[in-house]
Amino acid sequence: MAVEPQTFAGRATWQHFYDHEPSFDVLSLEEADRKLIESNDAKDDHMKIGTPTHTKVLATSQPCEDTVVKGRIEGANCTYEVLAIFDGHAGWALSWKMRKEMIPWLAKYLGSNDASDIESDGVVASIKEAFTSYDKHIHDEAIKALDLVHNKDVNALARGWAAMAPVNAGSCALVCVYDTKQSILYTAVVGDSRAILLRPQDGRRQNSPYLVNTLSVDQNGYNAAETERVRSEHQEEDPIEDKKPYRTLGIMVTRAFGDHRYKLSQELVKSMEKKLKGFAPIEKALTPPYLKAEPEVSVTKIQKGDILVMASDGLWDYMTNEGAAQCMQKWMKHFASSPVQDPGMILPQRAGDTINRPFEFETNNDDDSCWKFESESIVAEDDNAAMSLIRNAIGGSRRELFTAVMSVPAPLRRNVVDDISVHVAFF
Repeated sequence: MAVEPQTFAGRATWQHFYDHEPSFDVLSLEEADRKLIESNDAKDDHMKIGTPTHTKVLATSQPCEDTVVKGRIEGANCTYEVLAIFDGHAGWALSWKMRKEMIPWLAKYLGSNDASDIESDGVVASIKEAFTSYDKHIHDEAIKALDLVHNKDVNALARGWAAMAPVNAGSCALVCVYDTKQSILYTAVVGDSRAILLRPQDGRRQNSPYLVNTLSVDQNGYNAAETERVRSEHQEEDPIEDKKPYRTLGIMVTRAFGDHRYKLSQELVKSMEKKLKGFAPIEKALTPPYLKAEPEVSVTKIQKGDILVMASDGLWDYMTNEGAAQCMQKWMKHFASSPVQDPGMILPQRAGDTINRPFEFETNNDDDSCWKFESESIVAEDDNAAMSLIRNAIGGSRRELFTAVMSVPAPLRRNVVDDISVHVAFF
């Protein structure tokens, strides 16, 4: 779109052709608050699933590489409530695809399931099969596309590229499946998103300290069991780098969907590069697969008063499990009703307290983060518990840090902080 020519002091004339000019606007605290509220790619945020749930996404990539979803699956004799976070990498193509397809795919495997008790492994097996079969499906679609391109169909190449994009990219997945009939929670993880369960010690959410139960363990180079598993599967070579964070042939996670270069033969990867503009083969990837999409699944009996916190690694880069528990304890004291209702999107409730706590950047963190959450900076200002966790991860009462993070426009903000997605469910 062209705008009218402009002049300066009669000596210069110019015209530009953009209807939106990117800018780096320094935001006030209130403007930063509004931007946090508006940064929400969770378009189905207000879907009700029985269990009260708060959801929030802070998008720092453009498009956001994180996606979130809520849903229900009707089993043979029970209803499953599903909460999921898909944290994409090397692009958005796979995480957004999984946002649309993963719950229906799970339904094919869970729809006929009826777990009789907590010891039953039928649901666990179904979840694992759903994950691995979906990963196989998207790779099969890309492989089939190799035979379809460069023919008389005018759209063949476009379809091939569309099939290639999801496996060229990759995605972690964190999926919680709640059996509402038996109050059993199944937590499936592929990658380094994480879920924790907070249980009040005296059974009262608002005033009790929380016991923290880790429902998933990050599958990345910091997990010694995972790196040893990868080494044991490739005994004729060592695909693990010899320095922290012990990446697998350059990638941080040890399990993921997509990432075809780590799973397919060199021959197939080269053919996809030539015909479908896929990424080039990894020279040292001699005995694939190095990554897999088989999840670890934990099984937990839920009690009344439990709180589930799910988040992509963008939150956990800055906040510990215990830090999340501290944030939720303070949030419950300020906002909890019985039962907790789905939140609106209102400006923070500060009661006039806008004190700015000082901070200094840290430069010696193994994960390259420049700051860490601190309990002294916890604030409880947002009626959305998920948003409150994000606010505390990126500054809390360190207002200077918070407004700086929110002032950086996407996608430049990705150089400061990763996309952050959070679900909080109140049982």
